[in-house]
Amino acid sequence: MTLQTADLLFIPNNHEALDEAIATSTGNYVHVAIVINTHQIIDASPKHGVAIQRIRDFFEEVNVADIYRASLTERNSHK
Repeated sequence: MTLQTADLLFIPNNHEALDEAIATSTGNYVHVAIVINTHQIIDASPKHGVAIQRIRDFFEEVNVADIYRASLTERNSHK
């Protein structure tokens, strides 16, 4: 699947201590990043803080992510 703007990248549990604590309260995922464009994501982590990061660099660190793409519909505004 090709990444698109606003896709969410969910990072599964790698069973490290912090991962286990987050997964206990939220399920299998321990992190989420948002795709900005075909080359960048926005991400918040202890290592980088809140930062824009290259997708290539992000995947070198996390190796795998599940992609969620919201199905958006246009709403008519009433004036």
